[in-house]
Amino acid sequence: MVMLCLLTCPPAYMAVQQEIDAATASGRLSYPTATDVEARALPYLEAVLCEAMRMHPPSVSPSKLSPVETDSVCGFSVPGGTQVGANVPGVLQSEAVYGPDAGCFRPERWLEAAQEEDGHRLSRMKSSLDLVFGAGKFSCMGKAIAYMEVRKLFVEVRQSILVQWVSANNVNSSCGDLTLRLSTARSRFTSSRLPLWWCTTSTYG
Repeated sequence: MVMLCLLTCPPAYMAVQQEIDAATASGRLSYPTATDVEARALPYLEAVLCEAMRMHPPSVSPSKLSPVETDSVCGFSVPGGTQVGANVPGVLQSEAVYGPDAGCFRPERWLEAAQEEDGHRLSRMKSSLDLVFGAGKFSCMGKAIAYMEVRKLFVEVRQSILVQWVSANNVNSSCGDLTLRLSTARSRFTSSRLPLWWCTTSTYG
């Protein structure tokens, strides 16, 4: 889903490509395979990964069994043996946490929150996103490995494959058509058509 978000949002794709190209040119990224420490030092890539996972969470409703006796959750009585879960997609679309454009793929929200001095908003955004991997003692043990694999994968893919936007229709609207040509120095792939999904009100650098 990270790739889908990038390919259907040209400004974000170009921003992360420029970040990786600059880091590679300056020797901050190993080639052909960057280390996890090197990939972690790319703030826009980190923002893209968080935003893509927020928009398309792999886990939609993790649940646990309530105790045998009747329990209370947020003031609601829960009978014993009831499966209690969270609506993760709903939480990750919360405007109270992610802003009025929470329904849009906009990686910059993470960079903006990171610049705030108190760090409260960023902490709240991260804790909400962590619901994807569970919480407390039930948190996924493979979380760190999953993030490492995705970071390294996308750095390597972006170092090896370039995307050229051949044509685009209605690019100023929230939904249009896009023709892509994927190419490397050694080969060229068949063009494909994908929908454009991004907020036109967002500002990309």
